[in-house]
Amino acid sequence: MSSLRKLESARRNGSMSNGPKTPEGKAISSLNALRHGLAAQTLVLCNESHDRFDMLREAYIEEFQPETPSEQDAVEEMIAAKWRQRRIWGVETATFDLEMDKHAPDFEKQFAKSDEMTRLAVAFQSLADNSATLRMLRYYSIDARREYDRAFQRFLDLRILNRPEPNIA
Repeated sequence: MSSLRKLESARRNGSMSNGPKTPEGKAISSLNALRHGLAAQTLVLCNESHDRFDMLREAYIEEFQPETPSEQDAVEEMIAAKWRQRRIWGVETATFDLEMDKHAPDFEKQFAKSDEMTRLAVAFQSLADNSATLRMLRYYSIDARREYDRAFQRFLDLRILNRPEPNIA
């Protein structure tokens, strides 16, 4: 019951507030929704979209609604891992596209009749035989997925830990 009293008290006190009055107070208040901005500055590469990162972050915050700083940290870790995972997917796609382009002149001479899946198969075989790129991308993809899963599990554990105990009368 004490948590209900605290909530009601917070509502009453909040209804009496009229917000900041000074320009300095308003400037500080305008940053309330921004935690620190470091994630976007440190995770988003110069050729990546800050808007897409912000949309991902906002979607995760809205879905999970972290209630404590530790829950917020777990969600931020999930966002970072998901962002890295999507980057790896993009690198994998670009790697195959580049390899197919690299083999295009010889491919058309060698194969009179073929389709895009055959071009991809030739590119895949070339990468698998001559490069460690696919193996490294797979490793990093698994690592990003593991980071995501650990952060998600930590969030769930924290949510259970932070849940108020029911009052049994």
